[in-house]
Amino acid sequence: MNTEKKTLSAAQRLTALFDENSFTELFLSAKSSVIVGKGTVLGKTVYAFSQNAENQNGAIGKGSYEKIKALYDLAYKTGDPVVGIYDSFGAKVEETEESLRAMAEIYKKIGSLSGVIPQIALVSGSCMGSMAIAAFSADLVVAVKGSDLYEKEVSYKAETEEEAIETVRSILDKLPSNNLSDGDIFEWTDKAFSATDNAADYMSLIADEFSSTPLYADCGVSADFCTIKGTPAMLLGLFGDISAKAANIYSRLIRLADAYSLPIVTLVSEALAEEDNMQIYADLYKTISSATCPSVSVVLDKAYGSVLSGYVLSGSDFTIALSSAVISAAKPEAAAYLIYSDELEGDSEDEALRAATEKYIAEYASAEKMCENGLISFVTDAASLKMKLADYLEVLAAKKETTLPKKHSI
Repeated sequence: MNTEKKTLSAAQRLTALFDENSFTELFLSAKSSVIVGKGTVLGKTVYAFSQNAENQNGAIGKGSYEKIKALYDLAYKTGDPVVGIYDSFGAKVEETEESLRAMAEIYKKIGSLSGVIPQIALVSGSCMGSMAIAAFSADLVVAVKGSDLYEKEVSYKAETEEEAIETVRSILDKLPSNNLSDGDIFEWTDKAFSATDNAADYMSLIADEFSSTPLYADCGVSADFCTIKGTPAMLLGLFGDISAKAANIYSRLIRLADAYSLPIVTLVSEALAEEDNMQIYADLYKTISSATCPSVSVVLDKAYGSVLSGYVLSGSDFTIALSSAVISAAKPEAAAYLIYSDELEGDSEDEALRAATEKYIAEYASAEKMCENGLISFVTDAASLKMKLADYLEVLAAKKETTLPKKHSI
């Protein structure tokens, strides 16, 4: 870690995280290198622990592990989120056996509460070995520039500790306290609409002003934890070629949203799966189709093949399409070639194929035609898209869906 970047102590990080004068330290111990306690974040009760690198280099011993375990026990009893602030050089080597046993118990607690209460990891400094595994077991990981995990595949990368803490506060504000709590509805400000041909611009146009928390921005995904007309939602963009790494991240974010009943809004534009990694895409499609939270997909321009059937149609309560969208099982050129092959002979085959493709789209693959056939719920123009999305999210606000009894998916 670059120590020049570290500006806050363990106590200062907790003070910055919590609302003013709301933090109460718990389980005081002079032999511990971690501070634990509870307070409020934007009025919401939250538990947190902060590793203290200034005390024994942040080495985690039995006392520290016991405090973290006790904190998780309290969070379980009260149903409130946990924030872990990581800055430690690892376990005390003189307590290897006890540390291994205690760390195993913490892993179990983190795992058992996954999807029950929100867990956010804020990595401010050193974070290696068992502590790195604990951090990555959280729902989301926010890493500060210069910390050990900054160059890894984390949810959000912050330039400063202050930015990281504000990001964690924003995330907690939009998440419910637990998987049984209803989410809040926030005041919002719409952004001025401007017409665009760039699909990625719709991510910004749909999110309310000042509500965006972009996630995994450098991992080849388009994802924003934002509000839409005041409703917290996971906004995903399936644009162009979807890499295997991106598909894994999308699955992870869908599970997060589903665990806390957050709506998923997916924008689709010429999305294609890599044929070499079909198992990963099958897992993505299975994840979205088995989710029980509200889900609305939007076809911005083109939707073909497995992304259309495996994700958009199988995983959405409603599907909206812009009026210019093209929706087809196969690429229109290929479909036109098969259907109108008799018309494509002669010297002007390219021109004939273009005409046949336009004919195919008009007869089979336009947004209006797909809406008539029941595959699309509604066709709209770009200027009205956000309002229609908000209407459908309001319809789905009370959605309750039960699944078949099973231990878990495979």
